[in-house]
Order: sequence, then C-alpha cells, then structure tokens
Amino acid sequence: KGHQDANKTYKQLPLTAQLNCEADALASEYITQQEEPSNIYTPFPWTPSQLIINQRSITNKLKRRVREAATNPPLQNHLKAKFHWNEHTLQSIDIQVYEQIIQKYKDKWTTIVKHIHAISPTGHIAHRNNPHLPHECPACSQPFEDNQHLLTCSHISRLQWRDTTIKRIELFHTPIIDPYLKDILRDGLSRLHRQLPPPRPELY
Repeated sequence: KGHQDANKTYKQLPLTAQLNCEADALASEYITQQEEPSNIYTPFPWTPSQLIINQRSITNKLKRRVREAATNPPLQNHLKAKFHWNEHTLQSIDIQVYEQIIQKYKDKWTTIVKHIHAISPTGHIAHRNNPHLPHECPACSQPFEDNQHLLTCSHISRLQWRDTTIKRIELFHTPIIDPYLKDILRDGLSRLHRQLPPPRPELY
C-alpha cells in the first residue's frame, strides 16, 4: 500500500512500508533529476514484450493505440488539406479534450462526427451524392446549404433553436463550471451565429 507516511511518521511504519516510502522517494528523485525525461519505461523481468510507438511506451489500450498510430497521420493530413490548416493550427487542437467530451454523447456520435468533418447531410452533400436531390437550404432556399450555413441561416426556425441553445448555456450553473469559460463559450457561439469577428485579445 503506497503513501502510508501520509497519516503516520516514517518511524511509526513497519519495515515494508518504510521501504516502500524510500522507493517512492527515489523514483520521484529520478524523474525530477533526469536531464532528458524518457517516455520509454524499463519493463519488468517477467514482461514478455513491450509496445513502443513514437518513442513512447504503450501500457494500456494497445489495440486502440496501434489503430491510432496507423490512421491518425493520414487523417491529420486530410484535415489540413480540407480545412487549409497549417501544422500550428493542427497542434493547437486538444484531441484528448474532444475525446473526453464526445464520450458523453454516444447516441449522437454519428451526427457530431459528420458535422465536425463537414459532411453533415446538408443540401450540398445530398446533392453531391444524388444530383436529383435539391441543394438549397430547406428553410431559406439559399443555394448549396453547407455546415456553416446550418449555424448562420437567418430563417426564423433556425434562429429559434440557436436562441434556445444560448439560453441553456446562460442558465447552466454548477460548482465545477468556470463562469469565465462559460461566458467565452456563449460569446463565441453568439458571434458565430451572427457571423461577427472574434474579439480582439488586447481588449481583455
């Protein structure tokens, strides 16, 4: 059992617990004093094999990490080409946060992923897949409805659900929600819906 010295002094602990505390201290000292921290761990003698991807030891979710290593590079190249991103823009996206958030919406994964990759079943996509289908927005008849138009269409039906979304954000209160981040989210969505430029950072 680790960290037994949190409730008792070192001298009050049995020998095995004292040795465990010393091992913890030595491990922490080794980690903090390394000139070049390594992400490759020394395996135990009984470990039959070790998976290393991009100079990092993989210790769990092996199938998932192998799949990600094989598919992420071509996906990233595709996204950079499709959305005209540079490498800095790509690296600024926190994929782990996205993965944690999307876990909460398993019943809506298909809709969310299609929207993120700009392939939602809008008029533009429907017409591309089947030329006999209309490409106009069903609400305002703008030609070639796309993902961006879904969020900025000025028709009353679209305005209503956007207003509802903003009001739900304003009314959402829990102790774990940062009020400043909530305000940034509300303001960002409002600006997107109204096609306004982002605020100038020097004003804050």
